Amino acid sequence: MDWNNFVLNRCTFDWNGGGCAVNKGDDFRAGASFSLGRNPKYKEEMDAKKPEEILSLKVDADPDKYIKATGYPGYSEKV
Repeated sequence: MDWNNFVLNRCTFDWNGGGCAVNKGDDFRAGASFSLGRNPKYKEEMDAKKPEEILSLKVDADPDKYIKATGYPGYSEKV
């Protein structure tokens, strides 16, 4: 199959993975599909409070970086 000149048309995502369609003119095909799997390295499931705990440790370690950032020239969300 020659995939040259096929363009990415649409991708769909769901809880278990997804796929992308490609087309060349009126010729539409399933270009790629993928599934998501759990990484066995990570055993702990995150609840709603876990990200807050992680962020608070980071902010507490260097609060000036976060307090002074908002409204300053060059402000960036890259924390």
